[in-house]
Amino acid sequence: MGNTDANPPNEFKGYSSKKAKDRFLLITVLVGGGYVFIQMVVPFVMMLVFMPGMFSGTFVDFSVLGIDKTAVWNDRLWYIEETMDMAFGPGMPHDGPIPVTGHLKSIVPGEAAPPVDDDMSVNLPGAWLLPDRERLWIISSSGVAYCSEGKLVRTDAAVLGDIGRPFMYQNAPAVLERMQEGHVVKQLIDGDWQEAVWLDLSSDRADGWQYYDVLIVNSGPDIHVFAEMEGRVYSCSGLPELAELAEKKPWLPVGPAGQGWSAIDVNGRLVFMYLQRDNNGSTVVGLVRENDAWEGYFTHPLGFAERIGACGIPGKDQFLLLTSMMPWSAKVRVFENGSQTAASRIGRGGLMPFGDSFKYVTIVPNLSAFAILLAVVYILGALMTKHRLQEYACGDRSVRYAGLWPRGLAKLVDYLIMAAPLLVGGIYIWNGMFNADEFAPKKFMLMALFMMLGVFWMFVVFIVFSLMEGVSGRTPGKYLLGIKVVNLKLEPCGIGHGFLRNLLLLVDAMFNGAVGIMLVALTEKWQRLGDLAARTIVVDVNSLYESGD
Repeated sequence: MGNTDANPPNEFKGYSSKKAKDRFLLITVLVGGGYVFIQMVVPFVMMLVFMPGMFSGTFVDFSVLGIDKTAVWNDRLWYIEETMDMAFGPGMPHDGPIPVTGHLKSIVPGEAAPPVDDDMSVNLPGAWLLPDRERLWIISSSGVAYCSEGKLVRTDAAVLGDIGRPFMYQNAPAVLERMQEGHVVKQLIDGDWQEAVWLDLSSDRADGWQYYDVLIVNSGPDIHVFAEMEGRVYSCSGLPELAELAEKKPWLPVGPAGQGWSAIDVNGRLVFMYLQRDNNGSTVVGLVRENDAWEGYFTHPLGFAERIGACGIPGKDQFLLLTSMMPWSAKVRVFENGSQTAASRIGRGGLMPFGDSFKYVTIVPNLSAFAILLAVVYILGALMTKHRLQEYACGDRSVRYAGLWPRGLAKLVDYLIMAAPLLVGGIYIWNGMFNADEFAPKKFMLMALFMMLGVFWMFVVFIVFSLMEGVSGRTPGKYLLGIKVVNLKLEPCGIGHGFLRNLLLLVDAMFNGAVGIMLVALTEKWQRLGDLAARTIVVDVNSLYESGD
């Protein structure tokens, strides 16, 4: 307790002496002004700190995963992550194409271990992966490379046109190239592409409709062709060769194309899957070919998913299902007999096209502001204890003012109670921003509704807390910290005054609470704006009881 004997209580308006008053005012103005100044400067400083990272592409590079172009080779899932350098600034190109860098990476399916890239840079945009016994082929329209014994080798293969997923044909890598004259299968022979077979991909319809989105799949020694036409997928066994004497292949219906589809071989069995979406989210539906008919195999809900990809695991009754909501993130699910057995993630994850570092960039300034606020409250609270008169006298009764620290902690407790639903919903949604593959539509809608109810909850709690302060002077936070709101006669302030002091929290909370903090520190009766308007003070409960309440 401050010195109350040397000078009359009101001579220096709540200070123990003139020297204490002058010193306190000087330090408080410096601390308070510095606090406001820091709040204005910190965002600018943070921007300067992280701007080099933005210029260099640390936070603004954009990654894309070709989840439909993956392959399983040597018991690992291989994929290419293409990063577009969106950086800007001195020395960066402002015109022309955006630089794209591809990295060949791999993970053990179902394990959470980080991917391995072995510094294998692949400068083949839109490349597909094709495994064989000895090599992992990397094939794109602009070139061919292969990975063998941990090394990446670039070949001199000629440039191709529009191609689809590569496959093995007569023990050699092959692609289906779409040309103006039609579709032709080309094989990679002695490092160069050679024409093998021209395909007939026309339908039996009178208008001669052409199939599109064609996919050729190896299944054991056989080849199967899948093609989409008008929202449906059809298949035929063997290559439908375009030749006068070639037998016309029968195209059999498989299933709907949905929002995306794929077909793979799972240990000698053909599996077709497609993505469908409705109000409940996305679902992948799988069909398996049994006895020349397509039968239901599995159905798996995915939450939010925009794309799917799949690849079989050689020699096992397992396959990998890759799903993605955003092009820079994918969930890898291991399936066996139509049921998921394990899962892992590749890419960055989340709704934002930035790395995890961006999440911390957004969090650090807020945590810094909160830490500074606590420091200011602690410093000013200590100064008030040292230089201010801490007692309020009313007649023959004397009580101690509640300090800044307990008042701040009590308000924090009340805020947590008031904003609990919004915090829970906000944390879930914020976490989902960086973990998009876990975002389930039903949960998202439930959490959005939860946050809407949270606004109503805040309104209800505001009314209840105002009533509690008007009648008893205490909210849950004030009860835990042992403080109480009373009027200048040390009596309950009344419901109307309780509402008034809480309404003015909107002003007291400005500049992260700087207005309220400075008013409590500088006013004679330790009052913020709400207290001044409602003619209330906040006191220590024990001293109130000691004085006869």
